[in-house]
Amino acid sequence: MLNRIKLLIPFPLIFGFLFMVFIWNISLPDNFQEAAIGDFGRGVAELETEFSDSFAGIGVEAQSYLVFDFFGRIIAFRESDLQWPLASLAKLMTALLVEENIGKEAVIPVSRRAILAEGDEGFLIGENFYRDDLRDVMLLHSSNDAAYALAEYFGWDEFIKLMNQKAASLGMAKTFFFNPAGLDFSKTAAGAYGSAGDLMILLKYLMENHPQVLEATRRGFLEIESLEGIKHRFANTNRLIYDIPQFLAGKTGFTDIAGGNLAVMADIGVNQPVGIIVLGSSENGRFEDVLKLYRATGQWFQNHKL
Repeated sequence: MLNRIKLLIPFPLIFGFLFMVFIWNISLPDNFQEAAIGDFGRGVAELETEFSDSFAGIGVEAQSYLVFDFFGRIIAFRESDLQWPLASLAKLMTALLVEENIGKEAVIPVSRRAILAEGDEGFLIGENFYRDDLRDVMLLHSSNDAAYALAEYFGWDEFIKLMNQKAASLGMAKTFFFNPAGLDFSKTAAGAYGSAGDLMILLKYLMENHPQVLEATRRGFLEIESLEGIKHRFANTNRLIYDIPQFLAGKTGFTDIAGGNLAVMADIGVNQPVGIIVLGSSENGRFEDVLKLYRATGQWFQNHKL
């Protein structure tokens, strides 16, 4: 009798329940894949069988990946609970906290410490910028200088503390931050760690509560001007804005320890947004990985007419 009742429960309700779990900030279990199959066994197992034809043999280089939609479906995954160095994907949390804790009209100075961070954006010591300009440069161009300047404005130690508190409150159980940019401390110590499953929670939260934060990442270039009248021009580090027709948002990340990381949101069809996260690929391979997963996801949706 129990089996008959299970058969009557439509799969969308099961995945809808999974979606609500994430939205209500319940943390992912230590083993996301095993827990998903254990708790929702039949539904997720059958889903894995369904996407096997679309995703089998596509040759993804990344150590970990996760493909999901914003209606609660986990479409494809590999080691999605694996804790991995985040590199500049850490800046997604920095951007979120800037949005929620620093006023839009705030004027942010660029300090010597910020300019000495890895990378050279051409900023001058003492230049001042509006909050959103530095945030957009941080996301579009992956500027470490901008990330450091924003954290310093709030108060460095308090900002790092708040990053970890926010991760915990969202249920990002495998995520820890040591600086606002994700920069490696040494050859063996990364500036931030997390999992693809945790990043899914963060991306969903951003897209549902502050979608404007990521708007700049759709653009090829960005020009900003400091209050001192000095103009700066930046190129997007994400080349997929030209390769994915319905690109919605994205963030790149790369360090020696992390390798190539990338998070992308795009429409597969009309009002059918999906997220694709890859961790532990190579500097060029991360783009190819996401493209392969994007195309396979499109085929999966066509096959199932969703």
